[in-house]
This record gives sequence, C-alpha cells and structure tokens, in this order.
Amino acid sequence: MKSLITLLNLTLIAFALSSKAQSTSTDSLLKTNQFKLNALILGGTASYERKLSNNVTLFTELGLSRGEIDEFYFQYKSESSLEIDLITKRNVFLLPILSTEVRRYYNLKRRQSKGKRISNNSFDFVSVGGLFGTGAIATKGSSITGSMFEPSIEWGMQRRVAKVFSLELKFGAGYQMYQDYKDVLAPIGTFKFGYVLK
Repeated sequence: MKSLITLLNLTLIAFALSSKAQSTSTDSLLKTNQFKLNALILGGTASYERKLSNNVTLFTELGLSRGEIDEFYFQYKSESSLEIDLITKRNVFLLPILSTEVRRYYNLKRRQSKGKRISNNSFDFVSVGGLFGTGAIATKGSSITGSMFEPSIEWGMQRRVAKVFSLELKFGAGYQMYQDYKDVLAPIGTFKFGYVLK
C-alpha cells in the first residue's frame, strides 16, 4: 500500500508540474479560489478549489458520503447436497471523507469563444486524486468500521446553474483499499449539486 501511495503522490506532482510548465499569465479563465457547499445523492460536502496555473486547480473536499460494497459468494444448500446457491450481500454505509485531487481543465478558450457560460470553473476536466474515509456511520448490513483509501483517475464536468449554483458530474475508476475488507478496483460515478459561496 505504501508503494501505491508513493506512486499516487508522484503522479500528482508530475500532473501538476506538466501543467505548471505552461504560462501562468493573468488572463486565465479559472477562478483563483472557489468555496462550495455540495449536496450528494446521500451525504454532503464542503469544498475548496485553488488555481495552480491557467488550467490546473487543486480541489479539496470534506464531508459525508455514501459508500456501497456488494459481496458475492457461493454456498452449498446443505452438507449432503452438491447444489450451490449464489449469495449476494449489499453493504451500504455513510462515511466521513477527506479527498483531494489535481484537476486539469481543457478547452477553456474554445468554450469561451462559443459564448458558453464559463464562470465558477464551468469546464470539462480530468483529475488524479485520492479519498480517505474513516469510521463508517449509519451502516445497513455492513461490517465496515475501519478506514479506507481510494486513489482515482476521473473525467468530469462542472457547470454553472444560475449565478450561485453549480452541477458537477464525474466518472472514472478507483482502487478502494479498506482496513477491514478486501481491496477492489471499482468504477466511480459522482453527481453533486453545489452552492458557490465565493
């Protein structure tokens, strides 16, 4: 796990440095700072996004998020039978989280030239980051009690709605490492409705 965390850190640094090499003039279309309160399908977060260069930001988030793990295993119907049942169990839990990611926004000038909304960082992006969660609460059918870490790579889009609201949609993959459960490579999908404070 230490080697995976080291690899993630090196990837984040390389990702940020490759974008930092581009000019950092004052004509950037990204906001310098952005604070938001976000509502998830189940849970909520507060986030802060800081511009690092013309098209790169550091995004940090703290809050509660829904987690889900599906277990599949086979079980004999009885000791004397060769018949097997497929048993499925769904573990659902609410998890306090802290996440951080480096976002690289693209097509900024093209979106502006088409006259589309660009305020509140309303662009498409790719991101590399990690999420740390600990002490699952409000569990249903779950024995998840320890901490978890999830490095991830995602594609996303952030759009302004009215003047102070935003929608964010992200898809990608993450490697979920649980303290008291088996590690798993899993798809990630996130939908957020946010209120932009600044």
